[in-house]
Amino acid sequence: MVVIVAFQELLTRTTYIPKHNAFRRLIGEPPMSGDEKRRFLNVLAMDSVSSMGSEISAIIVATSFKLLFFDHRVRWDFGYEAAQAPAIGPELGAAAFALCLEGVCDVVAMTVQSYQGVPMLDMLSGTKSKEFLAYLAFAQCLAVTVTLTSFVVRPIWWNCETIDLCSCTFAMDSSSDVLTEFCCGYGG
Repeated sequence: MVVIVAFQELLTRTTYIPKHNAFRRLIGEPPMSGDEKRRFLNVLAMDSVSSMGSEISAIIVATSFKLLFFDHRVRWDFGYEAAQAPAIGPELGAAAFALCLEGVCDVVAMTVQSYQGVPMLDMLSGTKSKEFLAYLAFAQCLAVTVTLTSFVVRPIWWNCETIDLCSCTFAMDSSSDVLTEFCCGYGG
């Protein structure tokens, strides 16, 4: 799946400008003026940098969550097998593979986009780079907080009488033996 997603991202990023130009021709729009094109390419460059940062963060955060939150799997289900903790070696190997694949796709996409005229941005010393890095950090922290909160709150407000997990209807469902045994001490 990681390979398919990486290939899709590479294909999307490397064909965005040709698709945009073809669409403009199709709807009868004239070519962009110099200022319009410069602004468009700068926005595209910023979008690419933001996407790369988000994708790399997502790989690291997802792997970290899966490894760190196994003991809390009843509240936060990150794709666990119910009875067995994730093996650290294979999980880290999969994360390293995903990061390498992401890196290769990003380098190829940046090379093609640079050839197409998209400017390369310097994240550490470019215009408003400190503000952009602060925004990225804030956005990543907010996404993590909202995700964790939604996994905690999600079942409570419509399936439970109180905040106690054992009061939830899905905890007593015979199809959720692991959950019933985990929170209530008796299972099927």
